[in-house]
Amino acid sequence: MERPAAADVGGTALHVAEQPAAVQPVRIYLLSGCAAVSDEDRRSGGGGGGALLLVLVVVGAVAKYAIWIAAFFGAVLVFGGIISWSFYLARRDDQRRAARDEIVARADEQHRLVLAGDDRGMYGEWPPARMP
Repeated sequence: MERPAAADVGGTALHVAEQPAAVQPVRIYLLSGCAAVSDEDRRSGGGGGGALLLVLVVVGAVAKYAIWIAAFFGAVLVFGGIISWSFYLARRDDQRRAARDEIVARADEQHRLVLAGDDRGMYGEWPPARMP
């Protein structure tokens, strides 16, 4: 004897003969984005209209406010250029100040050597050649 097909309702298997008359087919809802979409809607290809509408709204806003968007990005670029140029100038000024401090330190050392009567103070690191 053949057994009737079983249906899964609420996690328990009921044979067709045992099913209550008011049992409806169970719809499984899956979350797709922010809205609950049934398997039936997913198979029929529904639910893409909202994304298309959003894309159209964004494209329309970009087209309408293109000048303002370009002006905003231009202002950001100009401001960024000014900031980076100021950092470059500050770094260059620091490098020049460090080089000048090295020269001053070497000159002070040579002056001290001259006052002490040392020839290195007059000629620095390269004294003149000795004549035979």
